[in-house]
Amino acid sequence: MASGLARGVVRVLPPDSRSRYGDEFASELYELAVAKASWWAQLMHGARLLDRAWVLRAELRQATARRVRP
Repeated sequence: MASGLARGVVRVLPPDSRSRYGDEFASELYELAVAKASWWAQLMHGARLLDRAWVLRAELRQATARRVRP
């Protein structure tokens, strides 16, 4: 379920950032699983990703806008 949340979060992000953050989020969840974190801890991590998705989206768009400006 946590991986499903992470995939949903990636869809919110700008297309050019999805691959990078998809890999990063999957890696974080994998590390939690390797550390034997409970399913609840993994789900809560996914929920935190979702909670912060809109802020990350805005930050990524601002960074892109700054690079594009002459």
